[in-house]
Amino acid sequence: MNAINPKIFLQECKFVLGVASLKQIPKGDIPEFVFWGRSNVGKSSLINKLVNRKKLVRVSNTPGRTRELNYFTILEQLYLVDLPGYGYAKVSQQQKMQWEDLLIGYFQTSTNIKRVFLLIDAKVGFKTIDQEVMAFLNTCGLSYQIVFTKADKIKQESMAKLIAETKDIIAKNGACFPEFIVSSTKSKIGIAEIQQVIIGLLSSKVSVVTLAKLDNS
Repeated sequence: MNAINPKIFLQECKFVLGVASLKQIPKGDIPEFVFWGRSNVGKSSLINKLVNRKKLVRVSNTPGRTRELNYFTILEQLYLVDLPGYGYAKVSQQQKMQWEDLLIGYFQTSTNIKRVFLLIDAKVGFKTIDQEVMAFLNTCGLSYQIVFTKADKIKQESMAKLIAETKDIIAKNGACFPEFIVSSTKSKIGIAEIQQVIIGLLSSKVSVVTLAKLDNS
């Protein structure tokens, strides 16, 4: 099996659609890599950094800006899926319930999700709602991986304490991938690690034509 060239993340990444109902979820078997976390955790900035773009995903300081399941694709070989953040958002209770129903349906029925990257703000650490989300993902049987964001804004001693806590939390959640990633869009740490995780899970799916294009680019 040919290895996938990391240059795949330098190719054009396009917005495909915003999904507001389960009927709109793309058909087929394209692998999906999902980014989820509390509102304002830095999902948009992280996705932009992964694909070497500045404005592919709208970045906002206002929680709750992502209101649909936003699908982005690279060479039609994978989807990056940006989910509405959970927790605080200035939306109605009805809207929150609609998001919840959509997300539950998505996670329980999708067969293309290869990895859920669960983003945790390193400055804030784990909240009750994060652990509730982990418990939910456990019941769905989905492989998810913790990614700490904004690591440049936390002191070394605090990070060491967070890492120790994280190891205990992972041990209690069977579907959680045992290795976590520490990232920062400002210092770019962790970005290559996330890319390599995606590449590793893509190895059996990327077409021969795409591999040749990447090797020659």
